[in-house]
Amino acid sequence: MILGGLGVTDLHLYGRDAFLSFVLLLRPDAVIANCVEHEALGLATDSPIPGATVTVVTNGEDPRLVTNDRGLCQLVPVRVVDSIRDRTGVGDGYVAGYLEARRAGADAVAAAGSGHRVAALVLRSLGPTTRG
Repeated sequence: MILGGLGVTDLHLYGRDAFLSFVLLLRPDAVIANCVEHEALGLATDSPIPGATVTVVTNGEDPRLVTNDRGLCQLVPVRVVDSIRDRTGVGDGYVAGYLEARRAGADAVAAAGSGHRVAALVLRSLGPTTRG
């Protein structure tokens, strides 16, 4: 199970403590959050979300931070995307690329790279698609 796309507004409505309890109860394979969502949880920058096996923190064009429940932390570099046409659906594209790679057997760090590659395709396309 992967949790992603929670949104800061939803997080504030649901409540930080309730969300963290939910993650502890579900024990998902991964939680994918952007840096603003992760910060809203009140966690240190490189801290995993308690209960998640892997925490992936995206940060736009800056490197992705991948941490696991054993305290291992790695920054995954992001290649610059030239000629951005549209940002619609880029987060969903990232999650799709991450999930596809994990399902194929990739570790979380490799999957974070795959997520970025799909997100880059979305950024270069008009509308929420990977087709030009």
